[in-house]
Amino acid sequence: MTTKAPRLSKKPILIKRGSVTLKIYCGVNLTSGVSYDQFTLVYYEGAQRKKKNFASVDEAKREAELVAAKLSKGEGEVLRLTATDRAVYLQALEQL
Repeated sequence: MTTKAPRLSKKPILIKRGSVTLKIYCGVNLTSGVSYDQFTLVYYEGAQRKKKNFASVDEAKREAELVAAKLSKGEGEVLRLTATDRAVYLQALEQL
């Protein structure tokens, strides 16, 4: 017995905050012959593509709002240090 999920929109849901736009794609996840709605939040953090799946569109929108706020403030940028840079940074912190 297969349970059909309601027909979902093919257009992604757009969440905008400042110059940042995130997309939530609607889809169906088929598990053991049963269809479940699936909402996938897709965004880029730096050069890396991130994807998060949700069972509820409300959960996906809530997470998208939080991520969009972070990215629009520039908190998505990650400081990358080499081992030498890290040692120098920690030594400078100790001296301060």
